[in-house]
Amino acid sequence: AFLFFSLMANSPIQLLFAAAPTLTIGGGSVTAYKTYAQASFTLQNDGGSAITSYGAEYGLTNSYGQTYSEDTFYSGYFTGSVGSGDGQFNNPSGIAVDSSDNIYVVDTNNDRVQKFNSAGVYQSQFGTAGSGDGQFNNPSGIGIDSIGNIFVVDEGNHRVQKFNSAGVYQSQFGTFGIGDGQFNAPTGIDFDSLGNIFVLDHHRVQKFNSAGVYQSKFGTTGSGDGQFSFSSNGSGIAIDSQDNIYVADTDNSRVQKFNSAGVY
Repeated sequence: AFLFFSLMANSPIQLLFAAAPTLTIGGGSVTAYKTYAQASFTLQNDGGSAITSYGAEYGLTNSYGQTYSEDTFYSGYFTGSVGSGDGQFNNPSGIAVDSSDNIYVVDTNNDRVQKFNSAGVYQSQFGTAGSGDGQFNNPSGIGIDSIGNIFVVDEGNHRVQKFNSAGVYQSQFGTFGIGDGQFNAPTGIDFDSLGNIFVLDHHRVQKFNSAGVYQSKFGTTGSGDGQFSFSSNGSGIAIDSQDNIYVADTDNSRVQKFNSAGVY
């Protein structure tokens, strides 16, 4: 598998290649110099990544509404266009892939989630603007659990909403605030091997069980080890197969690694 660190606002993105192509994706050129060489490129407002069941990794670029994958670096990428129609995007910011390799994209400024097949062909969508059940206000992160439920970080409504695999609303958790189990503009989400849910919140990570019940938290504001500084540029979280937790600490320009208990 390839590990991508997605940074925002024209910052370099570092990744690993299994070959040495040179190509252009969206706003920047990619050059890999040797097998497993490190490469870098620049994309405007990169919006996250997701891994398919067969190991390809999809990345998302906001400004161009494009997705690309490790396994299609040699054959191109599928792209949307700016707009609100089916298959179009307005500032997409999150991406996830289900067990059938369908691709779900959080179309932030259109307050919806769009579903594409593995070839990038539009399939369906769910969500409208608002604060009711199944509605969104500036959604950002997205994750899919081991049984296909879809969790969307509804950033502007300070909550996480759960949908079934057909995009039908099921439940939600979180309210606005800084207390345990509350959110202040959450942005990222992922799951550990036990189905626990980790949500990236305001300068902290909160852990919930699979039913959305608060369990614990880690992180404070600052620049020291285990501290975070996030801004409107966004941030991300990912959990590996060993339940190590990786957090993109945006304003401190770094990625921090924690064990499954949240220890730096």
